[in-house]
Amino acid sequence: MEARKLLEAAPFDAETVNVLKLAFDDAWASIGPSVAPDWIADIRISLAHAIVAHASAGKIDCERLKIIAIEAVQKHPPRVHGRA
Repeated sequence: MEARKLLEAAPFDAETVNVLKLAFDDAWASIGPSVAPDWIADIRISLAHAIVAHASAGKIDCERLKIIAIEAVQKHPPRVHGRA
């Protein structure tokens, strides 16, 4: 599932989903330029998952979600094509 579709399918009202998408866009703008091309899709999905997971815990602050998502990806980068 594409990252934006994951965010749009999150079980929140439209206003909250917009905050999640903004947090995602901000997080991607911060780290996207440094992501290798073969990692882009996986990193974007990981950011989206982190944002939805933390929003589910009641943390709906855009800046906080952005920071948490970036930290999650840095601590636990996704596996790409069977590599760590």
